[in-house]
Amino acid sequence: MPIYTYLCNKCGKQFDVLVRMNSDKSKVACPECNCINLTRIFAPFSVRSAGMSSSCSGCSGDSCATCGK
Repeated sequence: MPIYTYLCNKCGKQFDVLVRMNSDKSKVACPECNCINLTRIFAPFSVRSAGMSSSCSGCSGDSCATCGK
């Protein structure tokens, strides 16, 4: 199930919505002002290869400044 990020064109609130495959995306409304005039925006995401190993969830390789390994 994809997570879409929306921006409300009325109040400016940015929010995420978990969208089920057979749900109607046109029924999404702003949780702040209930407006349906929304813009779906690009949200950066991370993809991790199954072959990579790491020490902690914030690492992208074998060494990490976050966990000190």
